Amino acid sequence: MRLLTRTSLLITTISLFILFIGSIVFFQITRRIIDKQVNMELLSMMHSTMQNFDKNIANPPASFSYNTIIKRISPNKTIIPEFQDTTIYSTFEKKYIPNRVLVFTLTANRQNYQVEIYKSMLEPNTLLESITLATLVLAIVLIISIYFINRIIFRSIWRDFFTSLKKIENYDIKKLDNITLKNSEIIEFNTLNQVLTTLISRIKKDFLNLKELTANTTHELQTPLAIIRSKAELLLQSDNLSENQTDLISGVLQSAHRLSKLNESLLLITKIENNQFARSEPVKMAETLKTHIENFQALIDYSHFQSDIRHGNIYINPLLLDVLLINLLKNAISYCNKKGEIYVNYIDYEFHVANSGKALEIPRERIFDRFVKGSENSESSGLGLCIVKKICDYYKLPVKYEYKSSMHHFTIDFSSLVEQLETVV
Repeated sequence: MRLLTRTSLLITTISLFILFIGSIVFFQITRRIIDKQVNMELLSMMHSTMQNFDKNIANPPASFSYNTIIKRISPNKTIIPEFQDTTIYSTFEKKYIPNRVLVFTLTANRQNYQVEIYKSMLEPNTLLESITLATLVLAIVLIISIYFINRIIFRSIWRDFFTSLKKIENYDIKKLDNITLKNSEIIEFNTLNQVLTTLISRIKKDFLNLKELTANTTHELQTPLAIIRSKAELLLQSDNLSENQTDLISGVLQSAHRLSKLNESLLLITKIENNQFARSEPVKMAETLKTHIENFQALIDYSHFQSDIRHGNIYINPLLLDVLLINLLKNAISYCNKKGEIYVNYIDYEFHVANSGKALEIPRERIFDRFVKGSENSESSGLGLCIVKKICDYYKLPVKYEYKSSMHHFTIDFSSLVEQLETVV
């Protein structure tokens, strides 16, 4: 969830909770104020009734006024003034109207009378409802305004942060470009930009040193490896060698050969990362693929092999294309079950190779990592698929791996490298 969205949701949720609690409190307080005001009016009416009541009258009227009811009670009964809430049916309104009533006792000619003074609560309640509704509407408008104002202020304040974040997201250490982050009026953002700039500079420096070390190491290893191989071959041709000595020399020669292949692969990866294959040219993909399949035909005769290759020219460095196709075909052959199945398709600029085999023993997302290989092929350097991924990344080609129906599937979409010329010379 984005920071702005989460902040806005938190503010809105808290505001709604405060609005809910505040509405209840506001309603109760306003209700108490209205009741207190009505009670004061009823007390005033009670004092007025007491003053105007003729205590010498023998039979006082049952109704002193339109809102006062008087009835005789037992001489021994005395009612302490008490406020009550009740409803009275109104013939005019044709509904029950809430009323506030004050009940007390008057004495005339040694006779006690119960007096009930009523005060309609229709207008106060209507006023209370109107005030509450207006307050709720105002509060809701205020919350909505706060929500949008918060988003506007948030975007304004955090604009420099997101600008810097966007630059860092798009920064590619391999291009070795300098990164410049915009100065901000906010001290914390400036501090963050300085830290990020320093960190990126250190990473770039370490990256350059690592690239230089890798390039130098792989290059310097070529000569001693070639010497080891040539001397081992000469030694292997010597006379009077025992079988044990021959096996030892053969092991040295085999190890040197594997080390040489590993060095060549690392050197190739370094060249790709250093952008040393900038030259591209139109390539007849169908012919190139068929040539490589013919070269591997002796190795795949034992399997059920099927291919569907259609014409579709692309624009790419031929050497890198050869390396990519060879590595994928070699991988399919190396990890295919005996008498298994291999499928190679090139349709609508999509290259697809599949082979039957056991499921991966490694996490699926690590299949393109360096030196990751299956246990059933100990001769593999573990760099073949890494080189494939490097070439695909170099040309921004989507490469996808899937394992379904006991088949390993590799798919590369070459449509972004489609040659626009109608013919390839």
